[in-house]
Amino acid sequence: MHASSTTQRLDEDSSMFNRDGLRTSASSAIAVKSIPSISDMSTTRDHTGSPGTSSSIRPKNKRRTSIRQQQERELFTRKKSSAPADGTVTPKTDDEAPLLDRREFSNAQWLKLSRQQGAPPPQILDDPDELPPPADGGTGTNLDTLVNAYAISDVAGTLHDDIAKAIVNANEANGTPNGGEANGFVAAGKVKGFRKVGWLGQFIILSKRTWRNLYRNPMLMLTHYAIAIVLAVFLGFLFYGLTDDIKGFQNRLGLFFFVLALFGFSTLTILTVFAPERLLFTRERAKGYYSPISYFAAKVIFDIVPLRLIPPIILGVIVYPMTGLIPAWPEFLKFILFLVLFNLAAAAIFLFIGIVFRNNGVANLIGVLVMLFSLLFSGFFLNKESIPPAAKWLQTLSIFHYAFEGLIVNEVKYLSLVDHKYGLDIEVPGSAILSSFGFNVLALWRDCIGLAVFGGAFVILAYLAMHLLLVEKR
Repeated sequence: MHASSTTQRLDEDSSMFNRDGLRTSASSAIAVKSIPSISDMSTTRDHTGSPGTSSSIRPKNKRRTSIRQQQERELFTRKKSSAPADGTVTPKTDDEAPLLDRREFSNAQWLKLSRQQGAPPPQILDDPDELPPPADGGTGTNLDTLVNAYAISDVAGTLHDDIAKAIVNANEANGTPNGGEANGFVAAGKVKGFRKVGWLGQFIILSKRTWRNLYRNPMLMLTHYAIAIVLAVFLGFLFYGLTDDIKGFQNRLGLFFFVLALFGFSTLTILTVFAPERLLFTRERAKGYYSPISYFAAKVIFDIVPLRLIPPIILGVIVYPMTGLIPAWPEFLKFILFLVLFNLAAAAIFLFIGIVFRNNGVANLIGVLVMLFSLLFSGFFLNKESIPPAAKWLQTLSIFHYAFEGLIVNEVKYLSLVDHKYGLDIEVPGSAILSSFGFNVLALWRDCIGLAVFGGAFVILAYLAMHLLLVEKR
């Protein structure tokens, strides 16, 4: 098959073996490519009619090397640190030549900078004209003439007169007609700073603001008053004309217990006293507008007086004569005193809970549980003698116990109860019945002091909680 084809001899000087001035022996190509393959190419070329030059076997224009290939060659090609000792130079490959040329070109771009000899020249700070400083703050130019002309003009005089009149009118309006100090300012306009308002002034200002907020939203206050009046009339109707017998004693117990429960649970509304203004108080306190004691006193007084002091008095005035309790002023005043002290103590406890617990739902739950606990040890559900000895001290933590015992002792201590049995009238002293129910007839004033201590202690705890917890944190 190959005998008929003509074999063309490859010229070593052709472009196939000579690239960029580097000469490579043709024997390497002959070793790689066999003669039959070359003859096949020549045969094919003869059939196609193309010229029989060796340059058509391998194209001259080589595809450009990509940047990635150049980086890989730079990474994996061994660098020659120095020339061989014999002076021979290894010929460059096709890929190394452009790389070395670029390095030589980049090295040729660097220029050696020379250091500056000596210190830098000093700056010229003096006035080259050496003019004297201007006298009396003048500039030494025509501007001084212009300023002096304006100062002696009628326009400047009229302006100064208007300013003086405005200052005099302002001082007269502020109550200082003789040019004295007004809120830290003097008539000449020199600022000396504001005089800080004292605790009494802060209390007055905050009390006015609290009172305005209260009468702008009067539904809570009116609801307390309406409930006190309506329930007083209703209770007077139910317990009208209490008798001096065992049934009357039982009715008195029920009346006092219901009244205390009414005021105890109605004080839950104090939980929301600080909730709407918690953020406002925190920011105003951080800016130093007022002291915490002034704000606390204003809030407590204007919540206690209209909502915790007046409703018990209204209810007591209506209920006491309608139900037929002891018609004597000392007993009536003691009755009102216990109602007011109980209401204040319950309000102080709920005020403390409302400040400590930020969440209204959690505060309501804790308040109801505290009130139910106090209600359990009031002496109405559980006799004092039947309480286990290890739990008797819990009764001293119940404000219901102090108020309930005080009211029933005040009413029944000197009362003689008559029991009708089997056609006989059995007269029983009220103190004996109280003792059988577990009440101490000699603990009237001790119960009163206990309620006062509870109210005062929880007011102090509420203030401490507000002072320590309601602080702005950044």
